[in-house]
Amino acid sequence: MKRILLSIFTFISMLSAQAQTCTPDLTLTKTGIFPPGATNWDSVAVMPIATVGMMYDEVAQMLAPADTVIDTIIGGSPIKITVTIDSLWLFDFVGLPSSMSVACNTLDCFMEGGDHACLRFMGTPTTSDVGNHIVRVRAAGVVSSPIGQLRDTINFLMSVEVQATQSVDEN
Repeated sequence: MKRILLSIFTFISMLSAQAQTCTPDLTLTKTGIFPPGATNWDSVAVMPIATVGMMYDEVAQMLAPADTVIDTIIGGSPIKITVTIDSLWLFDFVGLPSSMSVACNTLDCFMEGGDHACLRFMGTPTTSDVGNHIVRVRAAGVVSSPIGQLRDTINFLMSVEVQATQSVDEN
C-alpha cells in the first residue's frame, strides 16, 4: 500500500513539475512587461527574434501595478483620481504569429494588482509567420476608487519578429 501511494505521489509531482509554465521574477520593482534582455521601444516590449523551423521558447516578466491615476470628470470638472488596481486578466493576444501560443504562470492569466507574473511564448514558426508581429495584449482591469469600482479594457503592446531560416553558402 505504501508503494502504491508513493508511486501515485511521485507521478503527481512529475505532472506538476511539467505543468510549471514559468517562474515570476520577484525582484522586479518597476511595473510593466519585460521581455528577455528587457528591450522596450516606444512603449512596445520587444521579444527576442524567432527563426522559422526553430523552437521558440521565451519568457517575459511582468509586474502588475498596485495603483494608478486616472483622468475622469466629476460634476462637469476634469479631475485626477488615484485608484487601487484590484485585478488584471490578460484575456487575448491579438496579432501573435499563428504558430505560437502564450501561457501565464497564473490560472487563466489572472492576477491581482501588485502581483508578479510571467508570460511564456512558445512555438515553432513557419514561413507564413515571417515578419514583425505587433501583439496587442488585451487585459480586463478592475479598480477601486473613491467613486466606486470601475472596469476597463487595457492594451499592452509587444513585438515578436519572425525571420526566415538563415542559410550558409560554402564556396
